[in-house]
Amino acid sequence: SDPVRLRQILLNLVGNAVKFTSHGEVRLVVRAIDVDTERPRMVFEVSDTGPGISKEQLGRLFRPFQQLESRTVADESGTGLGLVISRRLAQELGGDIEVESEPGKGSTFRVTIDIGPLDGVRMLDNPKEAQQRREPKNLAKNTQFRGRVLLAEDGPENRRLITYILKKAGVDVTAVEDGQQACRAALDALRKGEPFDLILMDMQMPVMDGYEAVRRLRAEGYKHPIAALTAHAMESDREICIQAGCDAYATKPINRENLFTLLREYLIELETAAS
Repeated sequence: SDPVRLRQILLNLVGNAVKFTSHGEVRLVVRAIDVDTERPRMVFEVSDTGPGISKEQLGRLFRPFQQLESRTVADESGTGLGLVISRRLAQELGGDIEVESEPGKGSTFRVTIDIGPLDGVRMLDNPKEAQQRREPKNLAKNTQFRGRVLLAEDGPENRRLITYILKKAGVDVTAVEDGQQACRAALDALRKGEPFDLILMDMQMPVMDGYEAVRRLRAEGYKHPIAALTAHAMESDREICIQAGCDAYATKPINRENLFTLLREYLIELETAAS
């Protein structure tokens, strides 16, 4: 499936659940269904113990800009548009979003998507197996990575600093100054069959900002990882970046530890001796 669109859907649903749950819990349950058929699917259930939604409100839940009375929280904006977009994305992935809710007890949003053939895919019985490779490691001074990164950063000092850190870690870096140059470089590399392993995109740039650049790349069918770099640290800013099509989010000023944590998600870390 498309990891970018799936991430957008889940961030929206989990974000809404957290926003409207003042006590209790928010739970995400994932399972595979129909794995032995020609149409295997994944189901993601986001459940909360919030105020719930009445039957009357459920009927207009997926209409744009509908703020539901029972899910209204002071100083919080409506969630209608996000749900409309999420459902459309789920349908584009061959699935849909269903809702079960009871006023006073909470809600469950169920996302189902097609995942394509599973021939040769190893199924895990123990979720801990999937977590092992993501356990944090201590950073060695000589940590090295293998991969290609496109850095879009208009500030000369930041561009030089991040480029220096990346190159010292063995990364092949291409640096540009604005979103327009980033789009051109990313799409050229894609056409040559050599896409970047990761794009680090500053969101505030002249000529074309990062938000527009990411949207244009996604519109062109670019599905490789893009991480937003921004000086804004508010949760709402993070959501805007994700909605634009970013896979990850990092705040500036960027330090080595945070940058390497991001690189570990998308590049190959080479085995090096600790120092």
